[in-house]
Amino acid sequence: MTQPPTPRGAGRRSGLSATALVALTLLVALLATPSSALAQQRNFDAREAAVRAVELIPSPSQEAALDDLRARIPNLEVRIDPTTGAASTVSNRTGYLTEGDAEATPLAIGMGFVEAHLDLFGLAEADLNEYEVTDSVFSKVTGASHLYLRQELGGIPVYNGQLQFHVNRDGRLMSVNNAFVPYLAEVVNTTSPKYSAGEAVAAAAKHLGLPNSGGPGRVRTAGGATQVTELSADGLSERPIVAQLMLLPIHGAEVRLVWNFQIWTLDDQHAYDFTVDAQDGRVWTRFDWVADDSYRVYPLPAESPNHVTPVPPADGRSLLVGPADPTASPFGWHDTNGVAGAEFTIHRGNNAHAYDDIDNNNAPPASEPDCGASLNCDFAINLTLAPNQYIPAAVANLFYWNNIVHDVQYQYGFDEAGGNFQQNNYGLGGSGADYVQAEAQDGSGSNNANFATPPDGSRPRMQMYIWTAPTPDKDGDLDSGIIIHEYGHGISNRQVGGPSNTSCLSNTQQPGEGWSDWLSLAYTAEVGDAGTDGRGIGTYALDQPTTGPGIRTQRYSTDPSINTWTYSTISTGVSVPHGVGAVWAQGVWEAYWALVDLHGFSSDIYNAAGGAGNQRMMLYVNEGLKNTACSPTFLDARDGIIQAAVDNYGGVDVCPLWEAFAAYGLGTDASTGGSNSTSATNGFSVPPECQCTPFPVADAGPDQLICLGDSVQVGTPAQPNNTYSWSPGGQTTAQITVAPTTTTVYTVTATTAACGSDSDSVTVTVDNGSAAGLDDDFEGGAGAWTSSGLWHLTSNSSCASPGYSSPVNAFYFGQDSTCDYSTGGTVTGDLVSPTIIGITSASTLSFDYYRVVESFSGSYDQTEVAVSGNGGATWTTVWSMDSSNASTAAWTSSGSISLASFAGQSIQLRFRFNSVDSVSNTFTGWFVDDVVVTGESPCGPGGNTAPVVSITSPANGSTFTQGASVSFAGTATDAEDGNISGSLSWASSLDGPIGSGASFSTSGLSVGSHTITASVTDSGGLPGSDSITVTIDPVTGPTTITILSTGSQDGWIRESNETSNAGGSNNSTNSGNRALRVGDSTGDRQYKTIVSFDTSSIPDGATILSATLRLKRGRVTGTNPFNILGSCFVDVQTGGFGGNVALANGDFQAAATVSQSATMSNPTSNGTFSEGSLNGAGLSAIDKTGVTQMRIYFSTDDNDDGGNDYMGYYSGDSGTADRPQLVVTYQ
Repeated sequence: MTQPPTPRGAGRRSGLSATALVALTLLVALLATPSSALAQQRNFDAREAAVRAVELIPSPSQEAALDDLRARIPNLEVRIDPTTGAASTVSNRTGYLTEGDAEATPLAIGMGFVEAHLDLFGLAEADLNEYEVTDSVFSKVTGASHLYLRQELGGIPVYNGQLQFHVNRDGRLMSVNNAFVPYLAEVVNTTSPKYSAGEAVAAAAKHLGLPNSGGPGRVRTAGGATQVTELSADGLSERPIVAQLMLLPIHGAEVRLVWNFQIWTLDDQHAYDFTVDAQDGRVWTRFDWVADDSYRVYPLPAESPNHVTPVPPADGRSLLVGPADPTASPFGWHDTNGVAGAEFTIHRGNNAHAYDDIDNNNAPPASEPDCGASLNCDFAINLTLAPNQYIPAAVANLFYWNNIVHDVQYQYGFDEAGGNFQQNNYGLGGSGADYVQAEAQDGSGSNNANFATPPDGSRPRMQMYIWTAPTPDKDGDLDSGIIIHEYGHGISNRQVGGPSNTSCLSNTQQPGEGWSDWLSLAYTAEVGDAGTDGRGIGTYALDQPTTGPGIRTQRYSTDPSINTWTYSTISTGVSVPHGVGAVWAQGVWEAYWALVDLHGFSSDIYNAAGGAGNQRMMLYVNEGLKNTACSPTFLDARDGIIQAAVDNYGGVDVCPLWEAFAAYGLGTDASTGGSNSTSATNGFSVPPECQCTPFPVADAGPDQLICLGDSVQVGTPAQPNNTYSWSPGGQTTAQITVAPTTTTVYTVTATTAACGSDSDSVTVTVDNGSAAGLDDDFEGGAGAWTSSGLWHLTSNSSCASPGYSSPVNAFYFGQDSTCDYSTGGTVTGDLVSPTIIGITSASTLSFDYYRVVESFSGSYDQTEVAVSGNGGATWTTVWSMDSSNASTAAWTSSGSISLASFAGQSIQLRFRFNSVDSVSNTFTGWFVDDVVVTGESPCGPGGNTAPVVSITSPANGSTFTQGASVSFAGTATDAEDGNISGSLSWASSLDGPIGSGASFSTSGLSVGSHTITASVTDSGGLPGSDSITVTIDPVTGPTTITILSTGSQDGWIRESNETSNAGGSNNSTNSGNRALRVGDSTGDRQYKTIVSFDTSSIPDGATILSATLRLKRGRVTGTNPFNILGSCFVDVQTGGFGGNVALANGDFQAAATVSQSATMSNPTSNGTFSEGSLNGAGLSAIDKTGVTQMRIYFSTDDNDDGGNDYMGYYSGDSGTADRPQLVVTYQ
């Protein structure tokens, strides 16, 4: 039996101590009194005091479960939540938690893992019996699925009680984030409220110090377990207040029933999300959702008027024609109905409505800037005047940038299913009606900006302010860095925890401000930029030069002399959330430049599959948001990004990212006090796999479909220094040909001597002629159907008469206990079929349904059926009804629906229910049964044979230089279709799709080893493919790096006596301006100095062109030894003198790999450098895999004066600018 977590120093499920109860009583008394100080805080969480009283630790069974799992996954990453004692995050630092299972649903994969490791998660079986899938996000750009489950008890949801599963395209579990409360039923205080919703809202108003005349009045109550109640908001909130019951975890030993609701303050500054105790009216938490055709604009990537030519007061804007992206905004920026032609000529459309709100009424003015029928949004600007003199130009710029961020981020996965901001989602998932309300020159404040992010389906609001400056003031609407930053809050809030939950970034260490800063930096980066540049954000608004720090205390840069932050900087009293966020942004900026330095930079940030370093990092960050746990620390956010890298580009960026984060202090051994702590300890370690080379790469290739009796090649071309083994079969080549008689999963294992093994699987489906179409009455169970939301398989449900069309099973969107779909909020869900083959021009779809929903003239309670022919990337609606269509309380046939437009494709069906709102959801819902798709198997009588594909150019194993044009050519022949070479699709394992047709050329391949695959599907639905390996080498050009010495290995050795020529004493502990001594001392004993450099960062295959040793003079004692002791020589040692890098007396006389390789110059004064360039032999002695040491000394031992005559140099224990340097240029 699973043992629950145990309070430290107590027995099982112990209560709080008397001291803790007194502390909580005093806290409650404090919170019962209005406090202006409390109201002025952005966020408030009374649980923090309670958490300090109880710390839960893992039980012995949890410890044993952890040990067992770590034995099977050596690179396991597990974090324990001290408030519950349970595992909160489980992932593999460089891989996956499970093998691939393409047949299982993401929910089954994730739940299966948790059920198999209940001890680790501290959960009882009953804790998994009741939950809601609040969001199921499929990433079109990566193929990953992200599921967000919310724990419930008796139909009442747990506040932020999430269980997240992140599953890759092959059915491999990437990570699990767990915030389910262990043994929930045992620790809930009650499920029956004593305080009403109105009394709870009145308590919140009192908490804020707002006027309250008798409390808000009740408008209507939806009932159900959550008792959803709509209240009048007059004098309290600019939007209606809708309250519902939830369960709030205080800590692992206490969960309380609360009312949850939002108050949008009348001053427009806050959108507070409250939880108020339903028993005693105390305020537990308060989180603020507000985070501080032709267009003449400051265009991407321009950051502000100061970043273009000509500079202010001249007008440096550009007139852009048709900038809308056809994928993200297929009908342009002024459309809302999904039909060609603009609905608006003002700055309003599907993605945003920009207008001025100078009078602070949160609504557009009576007259808005109009672009005319030709949509020519070209308005004059005069930057010598006050901002209110160029409102149309400001509104146009604000509208432009809101649409730009929408369109760009769409490419990386912030799309309809991901919770983006659109009025019309065009049938592609998610909830619509939530375009951005972008308010220019807002009159509610100054010197700031904010973005309020409600859940998916509710409109966000961006407020941009005027910034006071020497006449004239500055307009934030012209500073794209600030606009991007604010929009970034919406991006992170909608994706961390899923689109339905925007309360996950309210904890102390959450990196939301940092993600927003980083997005501003990434969007405005340009060709020619370098990581060492200093970048500020908001310099225009603050009236600073472009070199200013902007809204942060330090500029962002990889140069440590410009930005000094590491992870532990958050422990030094930085502000929350802005200072904490800035530290995160710097860490991600350094990781960004690690990839740019490795893969190059592309100005085309619309191309998510481009493969350049900046494009990759934008993908990893956006996918990483979806992988990140609710209420994250920096470690959780780091893991989300790295997990995205594991699953894309063959994982080649996993180690570079680990190395970059580790250099910043976010290595595997970094630690923190928790999500509500700013305690942080740097860690600089990386996983063992990142300390070896070459890394094993297993790639079994795409799944295959063949006819019975046919054969197919699986696998991809071999990687250097990898050995292979297949199961079943035992073959030892990277690619094999198989001819199974039944559907079979083949697994390849790749192994390298230094780095272990990696595995990948491919499914070969065998069609015996009967696999076409679909005829499913669900009597055999759910099979390969996947479901989310309230969809589930029922057996003769009592909620319909009868509960099936054909006995006895059917799928039902609704709740069996109440026979409705009322959960207290908006409910959505998808029922998705397995892949269906054999679709022809004569194919049809039919299904039976029982549908009882709200009757209303608007479009509510939407039910639709859609078809996808590309694996779920896009969907086409083929049948739909909503509240305006009459309900059918009897089983009804859909009739025959043509699928002719999908002929030749493998398809999936999606049945979607969307209530649109949270009221009137007490109707039965939707049943579906007897789904039939007619088709003709390509393997049936007179059937089909698979096409044969051959890549003819370039040759397998070819190597090219980055930027060179590579020409590809191939042939595809088919027994039935003839020559179909023109239909070939080409893809790279690193860069994704790269071309189409029989031949094409590209110069955009990224650096690395590519598996290039050409594939085609014939008219009968059978695929064929061929693959080769192509290597792209980086452009060879000199690279110069500066390596600083290792202080712990630096020091001087002094001769034992004047004539011994042997070391007698040494010193490696001093720092300062004379820690390193060269010359002679009293008794005419000679000083020699040893400096040590870690030169392993020089690539193994590089040719070192030059190397210069630089030592900074601190002081001279006695006579300058350069004037009396002859030449100052440098000996070079590969590794350490005497075989050990630690300073020792014997280093004085130890043999050197190269003697007198360089002669040092005489530094003219304190603070100047002495320099010496190594000769050819010295260059050859530099160790590219480890440490190189150098010994500095004068040719004349002493001058026989008996006194001190030595040069004092700064050591490696000194500040960065003073330490010894080795400047190396290599090619």
